[in-house]
Amino acid sequence: MNFRQMEIFYELMVRGSVSAAASRLGISQPAASKIVHQLERQVGYDLFDRIRGRLCPTDQARALFKEVKHAYAALDAVNQLERRLGSNYTGHIRIAAPPSLALEWLPDAVSLFNKEIKTATIELSTQHSGDMLGSDGQLRTRFDLGFTHGANVAPGLGIIEIGEAPIICALPRSLKLVEGSEIALADLAGLPFIGVDETEPLGRLIHGRCEQDEVVLDVRIRAHAHHVALALAHRGEGFAVVDWFTAAFYRRVTDNDALQFLTLKPQSMLPVTAVFPAFEGLNLISRRFIECARDALQLSVNVPAGTAGAS
Repeated sequence: MNFRQMEIFYELMVRGSVSAAASRLGISQPAASKIVHQLERQVGYDLFDRIRGRLCPTDQARALFKEVKHAYAALDAVNQLERRLGSNYTGHIRIAAPPSLALEWLPDAVSLFNKEIKTATIELSTQHSGDMLGSDGQLRTRFDLGFTHGANVAPGLGIIEIGEAPIICALPRSLKLVEGSEIALADLAGLPFIGVDETEPLGRLIHGRCEQDEVVLDVRIRAHAHHVALALAHRGEGFAVVDWFTAAFYRRVTDNDALQFLTLKPQSMLPVTAVFPAFEGLNLISRRFIECARDALQLSVNVPAGTAGAS
């Protein structure tokens, strides 16, 4: 049993459902179910009985849980020691992120970090993913840590998964009124679309969904930043598909109801990852910031599937 399998197993036993366990760990429900199935195949016996859509622990699972609890107690002791060491650590951390993450989620991570570690200083910069992660990107020389929506990183960069968040359709009410909180790409065909750069993670995801669903969108404008696409949608120039954080920022700073915020049907998730110079590794203060970033993500995107960003 590897650590990820142990995490899922522990949360399932404690919380009693796959959805609750997945939410706690910041992953999708299908991903959590897949890990459970892999673990059961690996050990060679069922850990849970499937009864009327619920998972009920078997006797083997209950016996295994006793030992897993001991492992978690030991891990908690290590985490407490790490926090104690970090609270006395004086240092400086240089962080880069695209505007979509820097405006809404990253400030929450900084707040959590500052509540725990009082002696560190932080420098924040906004960088588009391509500029940050390319073979000649600045992450190698100017920054200790970067956050992005998941990307194919260049050699020499390490990557850590933080979690994922839904992508959101921002649809002007002047173009089309929708009942409910979801919309399919096919229902948007024929409407003016404000596309995003297909070299960016979100652009690649939208392009892949269009090919999968055999939908052709009417791209009238292409923007290289999510908040620019949303600003154009706000002015009625077309609909935009943006990350959850950009949509959340817009809704927080404006009371204008010109836009409807809808999740795509079926739901698509955009990963959030931490990247760092692999040759330097991560020091203690950077590791702790990543944990705060993960906690902030779980607090920000703690919504049931199908309701994130709904009008």
